[in-house]
Amino acid sequence: MKTGERPERPGQARATRFGRHLAVFVEDRALWPILLIFVVHVGLAGALLLLAALRDGSLLAKAALAILVMLCADLIRRAQQRRRVSFWIALLWTLSVLIAGAASYLGIL
Repeated sequence: MKTGERPERPGQARATRFGRHLAVFVEDRALWPILLIFVVHVGLAGALLLLAALRDGSLLAKAALAILVMLCADLIRRAQQRRRVSFWIALLWTLSVLIAGAASYLGIL
């Protein structure tokens, strides 16, 4: 075992490289504000993309949305922990829809 590695528990799936990097932010409470900022920014980017596709009818935004939906489906299909990945993807899409709805209603975007 290398220095700094955590021992794996029996029955625990081996984390991917991205999963190991992301786990640091989830497990360390001091890094939760950074994780929150990241989640909000991803939600805002999704909201901007949704608004561009639905309000303006941008072909590029519609293509980007289609690619994102396919990538999300592929991520869920390939994930070792499907329930956890599905939760985070659903959280990000829900946040994007809520931000887009609020921004449209308030006339911000």
